[in-house]
Amino acid sequence: MVDEELAPEIADYLGRYVYALVDPRGGVPFYVGKGTRDRVLHHGWAARALSVDEETPAEKAKLVRINEIEAAGLEVDIWILRRGMSIAEYGHVEAAVIDLLLTFAIAPLSAGSRPTSLSGGTPLTNKVRGAKSDSGISRLCDIVDQLAAPDLAAQEPLLLITLNGWIDAEEECPGGVVRVGHGFHPAWRDKKVLDEEIERLGHSVCCWWTLNPDNVKAKGIEHLVAVHEGVTRGLFRIVEGSAETIPTVTAKGAPTQRSGFRVEPVTSGNLFNRVVGPHGHRVPPKKRGDQSQFRYWPHN
Repeated sequence: MVDEELAPEIADYLGRYVYALVDPRGGVPFYVGKGTRDRVLHHGWAARALSVDEETPAEKAKLVRINEIEAAGLEVDIWILRRGMSIAEYGHVEAAVIDLLLTFAIAPLSAGSRPTSLSGGTPLTNKVRGAKSDSGISRLCDIVDQLAAPDLAAQEPLLLITLNGWIDAEEECPGGVVRVGHGFHPAWRDKKVLDEEIERLGHSVCCWWTLNPDNVKAKGIEHLVAVHEGVTRGLFRIVEGSAETIPTVTAKGAPTQRSGFRVEPVTSGNLFNRVVGPHGHRVPPKKRGDQSQFRYWPHN
């Protein structure tokens, strides 16, 4: 949930932006606007203070929709479509998005599905996203989490594992569990989805890494942490005695081995709060040239 006002650093990060309000019941946008600072949050305040005699028909339709969503026990999804623009740019972008959505049909998602940035949308033949893609579409709550994440300061020994983008690949994990892929799934940016699928995140992060389980044990490590884009996303207890190692080969064909563990999610408690908490914790960047997907914590 996004607070009733944006912190100054978040407002500065957004600058001038274009946004969409999305109905979570079908994943379809019902309003597009532009603004700065807290503008994107004003609709919720206005909906709660709605007076049928004071608003235009178009404004009333938008605010009634917001009230319907909240009456169903849900929240409006707020998507930032483009940020950091000039006055002229954000006016043009807003108009282009409105024209696009008024022109082309958008089908609602199936029951239980949620819109996910840059995945599962209308198929395009484009191979790249175009200029300034780093200022592109993202859910507002994800931006808040990204900027609100404090630095990781836990002193407990941990195994940090960095997950890159999701790859569909069926394979067996330690303990015989079969996972359908590995990496960080785009849907897990939604904290509700991540909470529901925390065991799937555990299957993704538990294996297969080029580490030595004896080193993990020697360092007194009992927990591993899933990290994505420099922020902790999940904490897992390593089941004692569950380490498994499989033979494999390097990209150059040399024999090597990869290891993994059975893990159990940790979703509350003091250690969880110190390592993950409500926004995740930011880990220091790796040293230049370090390509390893795992590292031991505390970091020297």
